[in-house]
Amino acid sequence: MLAKTHSTFALAIASCGVYCSYKALGFEIPNVSLVAFYGAVYFGSLFPDIDEPNSKIGRRFVGVSNLLNAIFGHRGFTHSLAFIVLLGIITGFLLTLDSVHSYLASMKVESLNAPFYVFWGFIFGNILHLLGDSMTKSGIPLLMPFSQKKFFALPKSMRFVTGKSVDLGIAFLSLFFFILFNALLLNGY
Repeated sequence: MLAKTHSTFALAIASCGVYCSYKALGFEIPNVSLVAFYGAVYFGSLFPDIDEPNSKIGRRFVGVSNLLNAIFGHRGFTHSLAFIVLLGIITGFLLTLDSVHSYLASMKVESLNAPFYVFWGFIFGNILHLLGDSMTKSGIPLLMPFSQKKFFALPKSMRFVTGKSVDLGIAFLSLFFFILFNALLLNGY
């Protein structure tokens, strides 16, 4: 998937979850926390491609991207469940640091559970990235480092090539649903 497809796909599914939680459970997320959650979903949806130096995120973290690409290649370890678990541990630890809490307190968002929404948004975005790439013809090594076997979420006949019309169609539809769910949420429907 392209970066724009990863991000819109993840944001559409996240906004659907937020909307359904609100409608089914009456669960409201404060606006600041919702923005933090969506920002983390967006960043998380791009993060596994840090192993590709030409990706949107790889160009921002060149040294790390080149190192990961040299060791694992693209769609290697960063596209596995083990990587998601490792990210969860590291992100959870970082969010417990006093400096992070001081920063959030200065923004007046700590009391709104922003760290909770940032953590889960980031992890959720990463998971949705893996789901997206598992729908392509290339698949992902979901069980790496234990197995190199490619995982595919769709039957062979439904898989698509990154950057082609299906990929772009998913991006467009995802953007539509992200806007729709948030419009419904903001208008109380």
